[in-house]
Amino acid sequence: MDCIKGILTKFERDSGLKINLHKSAVVFSKNVDMVLKQALASRLGVELVDKHEKYLGLPTVSGRSKRELFVSLKTRVWSKLQNWGAKRLSQAGRMVLMKAVAQAIPTYAMGCFLLPNGFLHELDSMSANFFWQHDRSRAFIG
Repeated sequence: MDCIKGILTKFERDSGLKINLHKSAVVFSKNVDMVLKQALASRLGVELVDKHEKYLGLPTVSGRSKRELFVSLKTRVWSKLQNWGAKRLSQAGRMVLMKAVAQAIPTYAMGCFLLPNGFLHELDSMSANFFWQHDRSRAFIG
């Protein structure tokens, strides 16, 4: 335990950052006895949690099925695109919005995880549908 505290102290000293233990938590393997988990968390002065659901909007632990983990990412992109009402935007406006939203939101996730190809194709499809939709009431028939 002193070794872990020493590492944290060295990190603070070398980085100039201060660790806020009130906002910190520790996760242990399921193989560690609960009494030991509680004792170690208490000694470190941090909260004991079973698992972190998300950190910076991304899952902290991923299992075999990665598609399910990124549903919230897809939902965020879709809701951002829909909130802007693409029918009121020119194609150039849709392009700018698509690049600012649909391509920017997943960038951080792509830096942390290898996203499934099927998921990437779904994002591309959403972007294409958003870009090519138009207001049929103003369509020119000529």
